[in-house]
Amino acid sequence: MYRAVALILALIAVVFFAVRLAGEPVRALQKPEVRPAPGAFETAGASGAEGEDAGGQAPDEGDLKIGSFEAPESVPDYEILEERIVERDGARAARLLVDTRSRAEEDFVLITRDLKARYSDYDAV
Repeated sequence: MYRAVALILALIAVVFFAVRLAGEPVRALQKPEVRPAPGAFETAGASGAEGEDAGGQAPDEGDLKIGSFEAPESVPDYEILEERIVERDGARAARLLVDTRSRAEEDFVLITRDLKARYSDYDAV
């Protein structure tokens, strides 16, 4: 008898919550906000760059590509505080903690390119 009453109350509770939630859309199925992809990095003074002064050329003007393995001509001062070499499944990687006083994105790119050239024989940095 008590089981039947408990089962009926549980069924009423399930129906109550199902009816109550039926009017609201399921949030997990709503479309997420989609933002446009970020643009590629451009050199200082490049055509199409908004808000940049064409006269302010970067010290390593050339092609500021993150994809090349060539070390830049001039690099802002930085220091490697911690270096850990990790080897897993035949792949070598270097995990670095770098300190610099630079705060500009262009300086970060130059430091990244320098580290990439220095650790070019590694699979990941």
